[in-house]
Amino acid sequence: MRARVLGYFAGLLLKLISWTLRGKTLGLEHRQKARMDGGPVLYAIWHEQQLQNVFFNDEKKMASLASRSSDGEIITKALAFFGIKMARGSSSRGGAAALHALTGFVKAGFNCAITVDGPRGPRRSVKPGIFALAKATGRPIIATACVVDRAWKFSSWDRFEMAKPFARGRLVFSEPLWVKDDAQLEIYKNLLMQRFAQAEICGYQSLGISPP
Repeated sequence: MRARVLGYFAGLLLKLISWTLRGKTLGLEHRQKARMDGGPVLYAIWHEQQLQNVFFNDEKKMASLASRSSDGEIITKALAFFGIKMARGSSSRGGAAALHALTGFVKAGFNCAITVDGPRGPRRSVKPGIFALAKATGRPIIATACVVDRAWKFSSWDRFEMAKPFARGRLVFSEPLWVKDDAQLEIYKNLLMQRFAQAEICGYQSLGISPP
């Protein structure tokens, strides 16, 4: 009960902040290419930028993953303010069930946002879960960077960021990546890392500021 109440007020605060932000999306042609057949997209995001992605991604039908802990309950309740559905589980607890739930969401037409270095890092290290989801659903992955010119930065393992009110942001989509062969996992990881880096540089350049 306490987690749900906290999640409600957290979601309300985040929604209020989101209304003050100004953003632009770059790489829309990549998203268009990824959904030429009308299907959903798998968004790969860094754990530290997950809140910015919530603020700036305009998808109307989105699902994501939250742990089964009380923190996960808070997140689930807060993100309901943005219309995001949550599968419960993580790579360490309920991973198979979470993959099954996310696969169900994708097959129902939901786009999915996955924090590829979550839930506990290492920071900016791509884990294999998103590739398993891509293989199971046949849907493409888009590395997504979301940067802002002003943010609160926390001393957590991921250096979590939260955009300050009235910040400017850039959401940048990369070239889509289709996963077809488990034997190519390391190649897919390297490609995704490269696309993350390129997207982030593009975002900072568009804002006219240097990367931190």
